[in-house]
Amino acid sequence: MKEFKLKEGTHVVLKEEDIFGGLTEKEQEKFWYLMNKVYDHRGLLDKERTPKYYVVNADESYADLVLEVIKFGERKWVKN
Repeated sequence: MKEFKLKEGTHVVLKEEDIFGGLTEKEQEKFWYLMNKVYDHRGLLDKERTPKYYVVNADESYADLVLEVIKFGERKWVKN
């Protein structure tokens, strides 16, 4: 059975409200410009331009349960 390893430091997740609240209008323009460059690059690599993810805040009371569901899925559906 494949061993489950928690992946950390592989993705960046930001709440839009933090972007709007923490950056000036000019900084937001730069931020979205750079995000679109990344999306365009993904498109050139024949990857989904804007991939979709499920995001769970690890501080939520149900986060450990969600992690267990993910581990179960990894063990059940991923071949060794």
